[in-house]
Amino acid sequence: MIINKSILVLFMLFSLHLLFAQKDDVPLLVQIEDSVRKEKIVLYDKDISDTLKVHFIVKVVFEYPLKDSSRCITINTVELAGMKVISINSNSTLIDYGYDNENGNEIQRRIWDLISEKTQYWYRNQPYGKMISKIMYDKIVGFGGVLYILPIK
Repeated sequence: MIINKSILVLFMLFSLHLLFAQKDDVPLLVQIEDSVRKEKIVLYDKDISDTLKVHFIVKVVFEYPLKDSSRCITINTVELAGMKVISINSNSTLIDYGYDNENGNEIQRRIWDLISEKTQYWYRNQPYGKMISKIMYDKIVGFGGVLYILPIK
């Protein structure tokens, strides 16, 4: 009977770890205590013919100010606010910060949609509770980052 309870307790502890751990497919994009977050983010796409460097800006809107530690951290929206996409080989700009997705060509819209989808998922799954200096943030927080898109050969 004691062995069964011990196994149950171990299972529950392991389950909690899985529930609250950082997901493997989500890069750490916010600065947390005791972290080194400078991992290179690389995506692959079959329709891209050149390596692209993407500088992105994301706007995250929380239900309550992030600095309010007495409340649960709830995300209302995550929105890709802008990005600049540079072709590494030709050093040309494919998308600039003032880009309007409705007026873009097919490849520009594809890149925008890919980055928008990824950043929404990633920023909804960041460990904001462990974030350094969250006391200085209110309900709307802007984050930026860099990633690379490589062609699949």
